[in-house]
Amino acid sequence: MRTKRWFPGGNAPDLVPDTVTWIESLPANNREYVGRQIEDFRERWAGFLDDMIRWLEKTNDTFGATLHTYFERPQKL
Repeated sequence: MRTKRWFPGGNAPDLVPDTVTWIESLPANNREYVGRQIEDFRERWAGFLDDMIRWLEKTNDTFGATLHTYFERPQKL
């Protein structure tokens, strides 16, 4: 989603505007709301990953397993 380019919303269809990032393609009144929702989800997902890592480490210790405990952290848009 970071590399894909989108046409900005609200322009006349006969014009060929420059492409922008996904969040910039949204109408101006929706950008802040969508940005807050994305950030909220990112924080909840990071919390889930932290819990999952702790669970996997405990499982590894308990059963002598070698489950991978690395997950890529979500990045901000």
